[in-house]
Amino acid sequence: MHLAQLYASTNWSSFFPLQDLWLLTSTMASARATPEDVELADIPTDSVSSLAFSGKADYLAVGSWDNSVRIYEVSCSQGQRIHSQGRAMYNHNGPVLTVCWNEDGTQIFSGSTDTTARIYDIASGQSMQIAQHTEPVKTVKYFVHPQSHSGILVTGSWDKTLKYWDPRAPTGQPIYSVTLPDNVHDFDVKYPYLVVGTSSNPNDVSANPIHVFHLDNPTVPYKSLVPPMKKQLRALACFTGLRGTPSGSRNVLGAGGTDSGPGYIEDRDASKSYSFKCHRQDTATNSKDQALIYAVNDVAFHPQTKILATCGSDGVYSYWNLETRTRVKTSFTSGLSTNVANPTSTPFAPSSPFNVNTVNRNAYSTNSNSTVLNPPITSIAFNASGNVFAYAVSYDWHKGYIGNTPGYPNKVFLKRVTDEDLTARSLRR
Repeated sequence: MHLAQLYASTNWSSFFPLQDLWLLTSTMASARATPEDVELADIPTDSVSSLAFSGKADYLAVGSWDNSVRIYEVSCSQGQRIHSQGRAMYNHNGPVLTVCWNEDGTQIFSGSTDTTARIYDIASGQSMQIAQHTEPVKTVKYFVHPQSHSGILVTGSWDKTLKYWDPRAPTGQPIYSVTLPDNVHDFDVKYPYLVVGTSSNPNDVSANPIHVFHLDNPTVPYKSLVPPMKKQLRALACFTGLRGTPSGSRNVLGAGGTDSGPGYIEDRDASKSYSFKCHRQDTATNSKDQALIYAVNDVAFHPQTKILATCGSDGVYSYWNLETRTRVKTSFTSGLSTNVANPTSTPFAPSSPFNVNTVNRNAYSTNSNSTVLNPPITSIAFNASGNVFAYAVSYDWHKGYIGNTPGYPNKVFLKRVTDEDLTARSLRR
């Protein structure tokens, strides 16, 4: 069945002020988690850079350094095992760094090191270029303006620009273009604000690498913020609605090289901003200031509960409850027994055999003399209903080209999310 037919047949109806978060780890279960997570079959042949679920149906877009964007159908019926099926694929002329969907799940947008953004139409199965920059496109986001009801694609690039595009009439010219002080690393949209994180200036600690735009006046900076974390910002998300925050407060969560932390857009809330330590390993049991620190690669919010998920170069993903100020779950990429999904067909490699087998991720062999323990997690995403969590285990380029050795693990896993996963009770099993 064509992907458009599948969509047509779908039933559409059917940060917190505390000290250092690692102080809470004494409440964590010490044993490593060993869930049965389902592995996508026929995944990309190079590192996975971006995961995004459709907001209308369980379709997962996967962007990769092998130049491809692949779309999978995911099914997660109550009480049944997760199943997945490859449905479509399109390509850029360079590694894909970012993917997102439009509001009704009929289009996918992607940005690439080939300096373009492309739009993929589900109904026709065709892709076309929609945006052009002079350097790689690092992030793409889509939003609908509530007054004009128009859908807008925003692209952010390492050419230090933010550009707005009309997906309905690709003309090759942006609606608006904004020049920023430095390269774009990530941005997010939560109307009426667009918040963009740029490169930090190591020679100017007072520089403001977070810039806020009001979408009713999208070319004029509304204000700039200093992020609560001390290192380079890598991922950013906007959110609202936490208990204990003033009505109407807009929060920005930034994730950096060593820590994460929420900030507030409005001045009246600025004193509530802070950072917490995450994705680090203590080198000694009783020495909290002697730790190995790892990059935070991605953040994602659970759509119903405001649970925050983070992932990092340490090969760990964690769930954080921002309202109760606790970490409620941690899982490692080592020691997990996983099953490969067994789809009946795939458009990516029709002749490939898909056999159900068990993968031991306790250590991955990269060559005859070395192994990869706890391989990094590069990207994470929740589906629209919040009952499936996707995470990509890939090389995250933290050691450059030389670190991408043959045989490095490159996989995408799907995990069923239960109520117990989202509460502190899961720590006391």
